[in-house]
Amino acid sequence: MFQIKWAWENMAGYRKRYIMALSFVVTSSLLVFINPFITQTIVDEVLVGTAGPDGEVVRNYTILIPLLITMVLVHLFRMSMLNAGVYNCDYASQGMLVNMREHLYDRIQTQDKTYYDRYRTGDLMTRLTGDLD
Repeated sequence: MFQIKWAWENMAGYRKRYIMALSFVVTSSLLVFINPFITQTIVDEVLVGTAGPDGEVVRNYTILIPLLITMVLVHLFRMSMLNAGVYNCDYASQGMLVNMREHLYDRIQTQDKTYYDRYRTGDLMTRLTGDLD
């Protein structure tokens, strides 16, 4: 639990963007359910048709183009929401890494001389560069 709290504290200044990114991803995940309903309507109303009052099969071709356009627009909106979510999540995570790196630099620079005698220079550099990413 401490690690999550520490990461959340280092996300200062980027929390709103991260929450916005999560909401974009959730919204795009919920939009995935719309196109199957539209497809079902196309199949039922246009391809199969419904029985008319005289028993003849009636197919409603007038709704086909608007439903197809709606499917394309929903898909484009869903993909743009997903793209915006990924972009904002990446932006927030990179900002969090910068905050964490600055925190580690400050922490290591304020250590006393015995700290530097205990750890080798390579270990400190590895901790600051490789371990954080």
